[in-house]
Amino acid sequence: MFISKITRVILAVILATTATVTAAESLFIKVKLPHSFTIDLPSNWWAIGKDLDQVLATTVQACLDLSGFEVGKGEDVNLIAANAMPRSMYASVRIDVSYPATIAPSELTHLSAAEVSELGRETLPMLKKGAQMQGNPLIQFYGMTKSTIGKHPMLSTRYKRGGPKGPVIVEALQILLTNKTFNVNLAYRESERAIWKPVIERIKASILIGE
Repeated sequence: MFISKITRVILAVILATTATVTAAESLFIKVKLPHSFTIDLPSNWWAIGKDLDQVLATTVQACLDLSGFEVGKGEDVNLIAANAMPRSMYASVRIDVSYPATIAPSELTHLSAAEVSELGRETLPMLKKGAQMQGNPLIQFYGMTKSTIGKHPMLSTRYKRGGPKGPVIVEALQILLTNKTFNVNLAYRESERAIWKPVIERIKASILIGE
């Protein structure tokens, strides 16, 4: 069958694009955490968590199942933390679970955008104090918004803080369930935005909660 030159070019572009997407997806590994929380993380990142201190790529499976690990029911329990590699660069993900829920999911669902924005302004002094205590002063507050992940309502707070090697962009997610809150902290160095922002967005989009 005759294939025109234009058709061959189009096919080549499609195949190249598919190969690029496939290669990009292979750089992530699905991580299953306690409480039916699943997230995709870059396979070359360094992960730290309960009984876990390893490069994610050391697993030979396409999925790293940590869902069976025992976790306590303290006020704030860490499920996993992961930092970018190489360590000279900076991007990170931290996932905690806290009890009880910080706000009832139904209450958040009924808040207007203006009320959520006001809630963000109310939390700003506490955010400034926390950042200052960690030696990374708050530089700019971008505000608080609400959305959903699956069927669960979520608050998203974005801000810029200081860092040892330059400002860091942070997005703090509060995913609300009836009896608990998942706190997901996503961050990357502002000067490395072109590298890490798409990765962080990919990580955020992968979050699944089975409960």
